[in-house]
Amino acid sequence: MKNKVLVILLTLSLLANLGMGLFIVTEHLSGPKPEEYVPQESRVRTTEPSEESGTTPSVASILDTISGQEKRSASLQGLAVITTINYSREGRFIYQETSETGTTINVTVDIIPGEGRILVQTKPLMGIVFQDAANTAVAVARNRTSADLRGSDVIFSITSDAVIPAVDGASAGALMTVITRAAATGEQLWENRTITGTIKPDGSIGAIGGVIEKAGAAKEAGKDLLLLPGENEYIVVLNESSRSLGGLQMTRRAYETVPAKEYIESKIGIRVEFVDTIEDVEDYLIRTSQPG
Repeated sequence: MKNKVLVILLTLSLLANLGMGLFIVTEHLSGPKPEEYVPQESRVRTTEPSEESGTTPSVASILDTISGQEKRSASLQGLAVITTINYSREGRFIYQETSETGTTINVTVDIIPGEGRILVQTKPLMGIVFQDAANTAVAVARNRTSADLRGSDVIFSITSDAVIPAVDGASAGALMTVITRAAATGEQLWENRTITGTIKPDGSIGAIGGVIEKAGAAKEAGKDLLLLPGENEYIVVLNESSRSLGGLQMTRRAYETVPAKEYIESKIGIRVEFVDTIEDVEDYLIRTSQPG
């Protein structure tokens, strides 16, 4: 008898629970759908891509929308090295020959109202991105002036008439630093002078490669002063000498370490000065602080 009572009670309990569950499900399905919650911070207007191009605005289009009064700019010609690899075949053998020539690049900086971004555009596209050099250049320039760049975008434009497959972007760091300061303060630069050198976070100038090739490009571009890092005080050059021996012409090639200033001034014909810090660079390139 007790067992029958227990079975009846358990059956009634299961039926009651099942009925309650069906009631909850029915209410959930038939009730009004709550309004979707959108966080307040996500309710912002976003910039849609251009209907014509289907892409977000480029750096060039950003600059075109800024009036001259809102844009602070400065520019100088920098230096680069073009590395060319040529292959030749003689019989079953293939020979590789690498040559390097210097060229100039036009480096411009524009400071515009923005969000504190540091942007770089190159035209034509160059092999190595200048972004790391640009970031360091802006940081050092910010410490060299009282101008507040936190609410501004700093945009570097690097252009060249030559097709440059690879550029050592770091070697333009010192130049990018001084033109950023000039743009921020309105100071004038000596356009007949240039520099090649890296910039370090502490404002010191680091060594670069292709010294002779860059010196030749600076001379060809009409510059009368080339600033080099103090670490490039000496350079390695290849000397050739020929002599006749028993009716044969013999050529001897040997590498030699020579003082860079004396070699460049005598062989290429452009004045050379060495710089160790960004203060040294400013003394030579900014008109108001040019040494006597």
